[in-house]
Amino acid sequence: MVGPPFWASWPKKLSIGDDKRAYWGDSVDNRFRDERLRLGLSVEEAAAGMGVPPRVLEGWETGRDEPRGSGLVAMSSLYGCSPDYLIGLADGRQVGLVVE
Repeated sequence: MVGPPFWASWPKKLSIGDDKRAYWGDSVDNRFRDERLRLGLSVEEAAAGMGVPPRVLEGWETGRDEPRGSGLVAMSSLYGCSPDYLIGLADGRQVGLVVE
């Protein structure tokens, strides 16, 4: 028997102005910050490595904003972990095979 799809536990609707932490908790934002600190990078250094302004990275780390597409890929590439790990879909830091 097949269980529910992986997205079944996702929030049904997230409106503008809703607090994302009410749905996902603090763990995702902490992973963004923890990975940066693990490498000993300042916000400015990490942001430069990702090609984003420091205020954007600060927004991701505080949960004010969330990275999309290329920002998440840039972050995972710089930090040497999978995007799934950064957003809480995987427990291990390993980088999986990427097929283009």
